[in-house]
Amino acid sequence: MDEVEIKVELLEKDFLFLKKSLPQKAQFIGEVEMEDYYLDHPHASFVSISSTGHKSAAQYLRVRKSSMGHALCFKKVIRDAQGQNPYCSEYEVSIDQPETTLQLFYQMGYQDSAVIKKGRTLFT
Repeated sequence: MDEVEIKVELLEKDFLFLKKSLPQKAQFIGEVEMEDYYLDHPHASFVSISSTGHKSAAQYLRVRKSSMGHALCFKKVIRDAQGQNPYCSEYEVSIDQPETTLQLFYQMGYQDSAVIKKGRTLFT
């Protein structure tokens, strides 16, 4: 089965409705904590900064520490002729030693461009 992740902006009232009704319509799996390390290439930065100061990346390398398992991921945003991103190509492998993996990249000159801690509530 493929995993699908959808991001939507909601008004607070709609979020509260969803949060209340979701457990009645789907099976709760659990909570997961994640810590993502986005690494920047030492010779060709993945990160670009717009004229308004907004950071973005057309591709990125990430080491994820997670209570559900650790992973190394490379993701590339595919844009169409209008500059929209209809999809991404993503390559992910499980890793057992995220700290050692990070140290390998640091020794090759990669640096953290961002570290993000987040939690997710999972349903099926």
